[in-house]
Amino acid sequence: MASDETGSMPVRAGRPASETKRKAIVDAAVASFFDRGYAATSIEQVAAVAGVSKVTVYNQFGATFLAAGPHRMKEAFAALLTSLTQAGDISVDDPELAAEQFAAMCKGMGDLERRFGMARDEQRDTERIDGAVDVFCRAYAIGDSCSK
Repeated sequence: MASDETGSMPVRAGRPASETKRKAIVDAAVASFFDRGYAATSIEQVAAVAGVSKVTVYNQFGATFLAAGPHRMKEAFAALLTSLTQAGDISVDDPELAAEQFAAMCKGMGDLERRFGMARDEQRDTERIDGAVDVFCRAYAIGDSCSK
């Protein structure tokens, strides 16, 4: 860490963090959590209301959002897969990897299309998810445990 001209105070290298931006992000997130609920709040909404980019939100709070959202979902789904494996319904050697693969199949091209500004196609998203479930069951099911 560098120090100021007097040599007494540490100074962070790179651009200083903007407390104004950080406060705007927190305020926007809190308002959205109360207005829409946690599950319905998106990074895009928070960034837009705060007047910052998604990159700024991720730079400030990326680990927090990952822990509260995607990582929490992955852990819960991996726990379910472990239970189903122990019950003899499926055979999964690595539940965390299987959870990641399932999430990736469900999101697929739809997620990429939305990142590049295309409108959401709910019918196609449903087809993607149904297809992901089918592929997942074919890969891991024992017997007819995944039959429709």
